[in-house]
Amino acid sequence: MGQFLGRHRSKGFCTICLEKMPMKDISALRCGHLFHFRCIKYWLAEKETCPECRKPSKLDDVVTSLYFHDDVDARRSEISEMDSDNESSFNETEKLMSYNDLLKKLDNAYSELRNEKALHEQTKEFLNNIQCEKLELIKIIQAMIGSDE
Repeated sequence: MGQFLGRHRSKGFCTICLEKMPMKDISALRCGHLFHFRCIKYWLAEKETCPECRKPSKLDDVVTSLYFHDDVDARRSEISEMDSDNESSFNETEKLMSYNDLLKKLDNAYSELRNEKALHEQTKEFLNNIQCEKLELIKIIQAMIGSDE
């Protein structure tokens, strides 16, 4: 029985009747322990102690107006806001990853362009050298033709 009470004490169960306590039915003693109002009312009529900690208690000590629903609503609102923030962060992360992929592609294209430019410069220099050699050969041929005449 002790294990059963221990497991259910923290899970929203009344330790007097061992049934689940809906938020609207929860009452508390000054010591902080929670019970169904009907259960603690009958308990205190027979014994003037808290069923949990045995501290002296009277029916006047029972607090019935607990506002858990306000806390739950606030938490739901916070969770909703956090979900929205998470979704925004996720979307922003996706955009950044997409931008990162585009930057990598741009970097690769720039690298290819630099390589092509270097190859173009080499080809241009090679063609200039051939042009110079061609002009030298033309001069030599003209000199040879001129000396034959």
